[in-house]
Amino acid sequence: MAPLGEREIHLWSASFDIAEWLFPLLSDDERERARRFRFERDRHRFIASRGWLRVLLGRYLQTESAALCFGYGPKGKPYVEGGPHFNLSHSGGMALLAICAEEEVGVDLEAIREIDDAEAIARRHFAPDEIARWLAAPPALRTKVFFDCWTRLEAVAKASGEGLAAALPAGDTWSLFDVSPSPAYAAALAVRGQGWSVRSMGQCGRAAPDSEDHPD
Repeated sequence: MAPLGEREIHLWSASFDIAEWLFPLLSDDERERARRFRFERDRHRFIASRGWLRVLLGRYLQTESAALCFGYGPKGKPYVEGGPHFNLSHSGGMALLAICAEEEVGVDLEAIREIDDAEAIARRHFAPDEIARWLAAPPALRTKVFFDCWTRLEAVAKASGEGLAAALPAGDTWSLFDVSPSPAYAAALAVRGQGWSVRSMGQCGRAAPDSEDHPD
């Protein structure tokens, strides 16, 4: 596992092809949450995303994945005492995980799809220049432009920990990165300040920890 460099963010991707060995890594409360999902697809996605989060954080912290204890901020954002900052987002069949040693980071991933109330959402949440950009986009590109704007907004909200409804502190400057993994997805990463670099770490494997497919 490559260490986190100064002002560097590591970005991992993962699929939701769940492996049975991930479930035992979860805590008792996470297993209970998994059991409460009504649909099997949603249950599998929760297990996969939490399982891979534990696997990767365990590697960075050089500790057992199952031994990690998560705390939760006022808005429900998880953290690990003494660990790196991280943020996870999932949509469709995949997930993105951003990890940073020095600063809170936010990442948002969205499968591109038609939204019935896109105009109402845009006018409620987007800045005037973003609304103008969205309205000016050719019809074939308008959905992609909408999700580009939306993921940037969500990424900043998740990094700040304040949510979409809160006003961001005056004077904050943000670095924003387009980290879309394919044309079928839009994704953005946000972190306070300038001079950051994002290092793509590739996709998490599907096999057990002693396999060559496991991230190292």
